[in-house]
Amino acid sequence: MTNKENSLGHLEAWLNDALHSDSTSKEVYDTIVDTVKDEIEYHQRCLKRSQGLLVMLKGNLSALYDTDPWNPAKDDEPFEETLKREGYEYTPDTSPDIPHRY
Repeated sequence: MTNKENSLGHLEAWLNDALHSDSTSKEVYDTIVDTVKDEIEYHQRCLKRSQGLLVMLKGNLSALYDTDPWNPAKDDEPFEETLKREGYEYTPDTSPDIPHRY
């Protein structure tokens, strides 16, 4: 079985499971649409970061001082929720006074 067949088989199973649950058709539809939108937003953020890095690699270091840094937060999502969703854990800086060079 190819990866494509395997992935589509999983999709079919998940869809059947959702349709046989207590979920409404609208909830299934909304979940599919929201998942696709989330994927689009994620890849747009990745594209923006990659484009910024490429600009810097080509010698335009002014991008280092961009006032609109990459922000993975969704709408008004709290910082802690963004970290959790992105798979990170916040660790506060507990080191003694270390001079900041940059």
